[in-house]
Amino acid sequence: SCGVDESTLSKIAVTKAPTKTSYVVGDTFDPSGMEVTGYYSNNKTALISNYTYSPTEKLTTADKTITISYKDFTCTTKISVRTAPDPGDYYNTITDDMKGSTLKNALQAIIKKNIQVSYDWSRYEKADEDLNNASNITTIYARTSLSKSAHVSSKNVGWNREHSIPQSKISGNAASDNHLIFASDAKVNGTRSNDRMAELSISPNVKDSYGNLTPCKSNGDFFDPGDTIARGMVARATMYGYVLYGISPTMNFDSINTMLKWHNQYPPEEIDEVRNERVFANQKNRNPFVDHPEYAERIWEN
Repeated sequence: SCGVDESTLSKIAVTKAPTKTSYVVGDTFDPSGMEVTGYYSNNKTALISNYTYSPTEKLTTADKTITISYKDFTCTTKISVRTAPDPGDYYNTITDDMKGSTLKNALQAIIKKNIQVSYDWSRYEKADEDLNNASNITTIYARTSLSKSAHVSSKNVGWNREHSIPQSKISGNAASDNHLIFASDAKVNGTRSNDRMAELSISPNVKDSYGNLTPCKSNGDFFDPGDTIARGMVARATMYGYVLYGISPTMNFDSINTMLKWHNQYPPEEIDEVRNERVFANQKNRNPFVDHPEYAERIWEN
């Protein structure tokens, strides 16, 4: 707020939401990316950096907002706090000292047990069911809600089953594994093709099969789902593919660094956790990087 007369301050407001707004019980609020603006009676505005906020302690499901304070003024920003999934003793053979290939091999032993893959449409209709509409699915890249019955048509309209690791690069159970395969708009899926994932800053964005702009970008060599949870979801699917099937992450990403960046930048949200439970119900195994995001660091960053 440098350069303004503080005595004329009339209100403060959050003018840019924090980067992270979705939390798990026990997390603490992270103000990174948040901008708080002061409004002054002489029609001036200024960013405020030396604000305080509450709560600062561990979050609970009762926390719906964060209160920001500066001088005698307050404002709020919304957050959501959910209970983390509890897979029981599923990971009870994993110990805190496991890292690198030791952890990778221990996780593989767990998630390969009892696996029951299928390429049936109903599996994907259930796994990607819209959290707000049980008659629809949510597409992985475009993040649109489409009717479960809108299977891809002869005109390439609707949704189909997208192998987040291209089908041409995998075989056997991997080609039908629901942790690797998501509901996707048909045209966006076609645009992605066999391209690897990378962070792109180009325009225009990819259109879906209904002519709507999506968050996705493509340069013909690489594909980027855009600034959405899809980046995190495809990163965690790739990690799962590496652990269970030995598929190299660089077969699907321009680099391991990009995969890890997306995983950390877009950590598991409710949609990841619900999907993990739905796939587990049918396929009988879980994606460890949804249940335990910290496993990624222990495998690749030790």
